[in-house]
Amino acid sequence: RDAAPLDPVPPPPPQENIRAALAAAADFPVVFLGDVPDSALPGVYAGADIFALTSVEHGPSVEGFGLVYLEAAARGLPVVAHALGGVPEAVADDLTGLLVPPGDRAALTAAFARLITDDALRARLAAAAPAWARRTSWLESTRALLAP
Repeated sequence: RDAAPLDPVPPPPPQENIRAALAAAADFPVVFLGDVPDSALPGVYAGADIFALTSVEHGPSVEGFGLVYLEAAARGLPVVAHALGGVPEAVADDLTGLLVPPGDRAALTAAFARLITDDALRARLAAAAPAWARRTSWLESTRALLAP
């Protein structure tokens, strides 16, 4: 895709050094954007081929739902994510994205490799993603909550 012009907000210096080192170590282009204002999100999504967010357990806290996964899906992006907490409710494994077990680096690497190298898979997941995102709404959530 053609990359949309971005004006990323740089992260704090210690994180910037770590992120720069990680990006330099990759054998493909990596950009860490830091905080992105809402007004810039459409351009960021338009310039992406894959959306990835890997949640981790943090004591008793886990990802409750993951609205950001649906935001990416609504923009037609296939997702790579950890199957943790409420994430599988937002990402349909092998329909809109690829879910991997938390902490399994080999599975995470394999998921990225599949999406990067398999154009047909990436296109299939991307094509299904917007309809999946639209099926979730506050109205539908309220109906499910209030259903007997």
